Amino acid sequence: MGGPDMAPQTPQRSARPGEAVARLVRRAVLACALLVAGTPHDVTLKIYPGARHGFDRLQPGPRVYLGHTLERHPKAAIDAEEQVQRFLARYLVR
Repeated sequence: MGGPDMAPQTPQRSARPGEAVARLVRRAVLACALLVAGTPHDVTLKIYPGARHGFDRLQPGPRVYLGHTLERHPKAAIDAEEQVQRFLARYLVR
């Protein structure tokens, strides 16, 4: 089951909570890179600083769901929608 890189690790406490989040983001980006390595397709990973989970939701205001804050981020939502439209136009419309 998995190699040494997949072994569970003990969370490290940090004096600054942002460091733990940054570590998680770096791991997520690495995991994405490993998943797409070798694919012949173009892959784009875009991170929207300041955007929370559910950044494209239509309801105004934040909402906490299962301990996670969902909140619309208008600039990120607009950009993500434009990127999806370009992708669909490029690959599905012939």
